[in-house]
Amino acid sequence: MTRTFLAALLSAAFIATPALASSKPAQRNQATTPAVSAVVIEAPWVREAPPGAEAMAGYMTLRNTGKQALKLLSAKSPQFKSVELHEVITVNGMARMQEVKELLLPAGGTLAFEPGSTHIMLIGPKKPLVAGDKVHVTLRLSNGREVSSTLPVRARHEQKTAPHSHPGHEGHGDHDHDHH
Repeated sequence: MTRTFLAALLSAAFIATPALASSKPAQRNQATTPAVSAVVIEAPWVREAPPGAEAMAGYMTLRNTGKQALKLLSAKSPQFKSVELHEVITVNGMARMQEVKELLLPAGGTLAFEPGSTHIMLIGPKKPLVAGDKVHVTLRLSNGREVSSTLPVRARHEQKTAPHSHPGHEGHGDHDHDHH
């Protein structure tokens, strides 16, 4: 008797769930439950490298809209031989870059990738990229999800930093979300 009641209760719960009861297909980039962390990429860009350079740096802000902390584990781009997560550290008064294996993205918080700080190192471009080109990047998160974005290449003379660092920024017009 209890087993039948429990089965009926579970069936009613599934029928009452709006995401399951809806005849419309779920949106591809929308989380289906509030417990799932969604990561939004804001203001992505890549600094144009000098001709012949073997690496470029990518910047953006990641926003974790969920209630669970996540880690950024890796990045990839079909336009580069490899992509690494880098941070700038100071050793004996000298700033230097070092690869990191993961970066924390706090629940409800942000992770900023900025010049002179944390950034995505795009290594070995498969073809030269100049201002106006686009770089496609996919980030892998600790919850098993991936989030992708298109980063515009900015001219070297623009030298803009992330939007929250200086007034006069370009805004948060390029938002991308988790892939399911």
